[in-house]
Amino acid sequence: VYISSIGEVAKASAASGGFDADGFVLTSYTLGQTAIVYLEGRNTALTGLTAGTRYYLSASTPGVATATPVTGIGKRHQFLGRALGSTSLSFEADDSITLAQ
Repeated sequence: VYISSIGEVAKASAASGGFDADGFVLTSYTLGQTAIVYLEGRNTALTGLTAGTRYYLSASTPGVATATPVTGIGKRHQFLGRALGSTSLSFEADDSITLAQ
């Protein structure tokens, strides 16, 4: 998730015009609810990960981690962390790089 300048939480996206991931949540929230955002640590709310694989912010699906780094002009390349198991990611987000090619 990313945290806006007014403190609202939304899904991060590597798409052109998207926002870097600042942290993660362990459950879903609806508009107006108070969300607990973790800025680092183990995200255990995921499935289908491959242990040892590096994961990146997705450009095609906001709020999703993908093992495939993004490509394409204007998209945001951001490393999120490494999978510790099939349902656990060690979240260590880096700053993103906006791709020029």
